[in-house]
Amino acid sequence: TKHLYLIQFYMSPDLVPLKIPTAWIVQLNDFRDVDPIIENGVFKNPEYFHEDLLWIQRFSEQKNFIQYNIYLGWFPDESADGQYQLELEDENHKELHFYRSKSKSEIMEKINHWLYLLGNNPFSFDEEVLKKL
Repeated sequence: TKHLYLIQFYMSPDLVPLKIPTAWIVQLNDFRDVDPIIENGVFKNPEYFHEDLLWIQRFSEQKNFIQYNIYLGWFPDESADGQYQLELEDENHKELHFYRSKSKSEIMEKINHWLYLLGNNPFSFDEEVLKKL
């Protein structure tokens, strides 16, 4: 079984390339560079489309706590009818913003944008920053 796991690991599609700046911690990354494959109404690759795809945290050294959480999942889990759901939460897990799309490239761009924007405005999450998300 160990060899089978290694074969599956090395045959898995690459991760989506993200631009993760300093101060962000990747807790989980299973966001694969693969599109849903549906043939004759059958979802052929549901294993890459589940609720827990990505979890990134912004750590503040000055304040010594986790400032933001970014979560990505596919909802409904392993469903051909699903879509990506991206969520931004504060340190108390209060939802600050969310975004949904079926497009992997749109989600990738949105994640990179959030990482950049929040990295450049780490302590001033206000209405102006919210409008830019």
